[in-house]
Amino acid sequence: MIDILALREIFSEIVREVNDNSEKEIDRCILTVDSAHLVKQLKNATGISLAVTYPTAKADGVEDNYYDTEKCFLFVLQKLAPGNKSEEDLLLMYAGLQRIMLLVRDVIRNRQEDCFEIIPQESYNIEWEYQVFGEHCGLSMSLEFRDYD
Repeated sequence: MIDILALREIFSEIVREVNDNSEKEIDRCILTVDSAHLVKQLKNATGISLAVTYPTAKADGVEDNYYDTEKCFLFVLQKLAPGNKSEEDLLLMYAGLQRIMLLVRDVIRNRQEDCFEIIPQESYNIEWEYQVFGEHCGLSMSLEFRDYD
């Protein structure tokens, strides 16, 4: 199972790389246990957040080749105060968040130095999110990978 401190460092580097190539920046990177934990972490957050769930892990492999298949979810989110945005403003906010999520996806795809192997056919499923985690909107993406012992 991937060390969550190492995972935090990997995603901090991903945020730096995304911010170097984006008009709008990710303001914070949050690692979270579950949705209740994320609501608490985002309670007073402003700006754009990248949230990453702690990965689940399933051990597999044979004697000479043990590995864990792990899955986590990424969220690119921004708080939306009810009634404060027109439909056009909401569309533009989502468009900006979409560009950031696509940059996050591309940065992850291009990283070769990390110690885990992305399973592409099980990853990169992007979905829209509306008023989740305490009025936040944005996108989510699944990421499944193998971490070798």
